Amino acid sequence: MPDRRDHPTGTRLTLAAVLAAVLCCAAPVLLGALGIGISGAAVGAFIANPVVIVIVLMVLGGAGALIVLRSHRRR
Repeated sequence: MPDRRDHPTGTRLTLAAVLAAVLCCAAPVLLGALGIGISGAAVGAFIANPVVIVIVLMVLGGAGALIVLRSHRRR
């Protein structure tokens, strides 16, 4: 008589199928969230760099100066 523990039962197969479906559906979301987290950390480290802050402030100041100059020329 064969041992029943050697063969997967219907409950085990069902549980494995449900687990596989959940992992297949959740994997892209989880990988996307991980990618966003890693990208966010990289962007945060890049933005926190003082050189980047100075460059951004210079660009914004230049854009503000151009807007002011153009608005005065129109008058």
